[in-house]
Amino acid sequence: MSRAKLYRLVRDVHAVAGLALAATLALYAVTGFAIVHGDRLPNASHAERERVEIGFDARELATAGALRALAARAVDALRLEGRVATALERDGRVLVVRVERPASVATLRLDADSGEASLERRAHGLQQTLGNVHQLHGARGGVAHAIWAAWVDATGIALLAFAASGVALWAWTRADRLGLALLAGSTLSCVAAIATLWLAR
Repeated sequence: MSRAKLYRLVRDVHAVAGLALAATLALYAVTGFAIVHGDRLPNASHAERERVEIGFDARELATAGALRALAARAVDALRLEGRVATALERDGRVLVVRVERPASVATLRLDADSGEASLERRAHGLQQTLGNVHQLHGARGGVAHAIWAAWVDATGIALLAFAASGVALWAWTRADRLGLALLAGSTLSCVAAIATLWLAR
C-alpha cells in the first residue's frame, strides 16, 4: 500500500471513528446533565401494586440455593426482565425480589407466613431514568441490553481508533509544537481523571 493510500485510510478511520463517538458523547452529555442537574427535570414516579399467584413453600427461603431458585422461578413466571436482586426481611420470612430496568423497577414480595405474593411495578421519572441509562443501571438481559452493550464496546474501539489515527495524522502533517502540547495535555488530563476516580473509591 502506497503512502498516499495509507494516509487516506487513516484519515477515513479518523473521520468515521469521530462520527461514531459523537452520538455516544451526546448521549452521555444529556444523561450526565440529568445526574448533575436532576432538580431541573421532572421526576414523578408512578406505582401499581397487585397480588400474584406464585406457589412456594417456606422451606424455599431456608437455604441460599433454594432461595435463588425460587427467585428465578418467580421472575420467569411473571416474565420480568432486568437486573435481579434478592433480600430477606422479617427474620427471613419474607423474600423480596427486585427486578430493575432503566425506566422501571418491579418489586416482588413472597410472604412465607401467609403464603401470599404481591408485585409492585414502579415507573421512574425522567431524571432517574436518564441517570440509570448513564450508569447502565438496571440493564441486564434481553435484546435491548445486547444492542446497548455492543454499542458501548464499539464506542471503546472507536475511541482507540480515533486517538491512534489522530496521532498518526498529526505526525504525517505538521507535527508542530501546538499539536504536541494538545496531545500531551489531553493525555495527562485523562490519566489524572482515571487516577482521581481510582483513588476516590
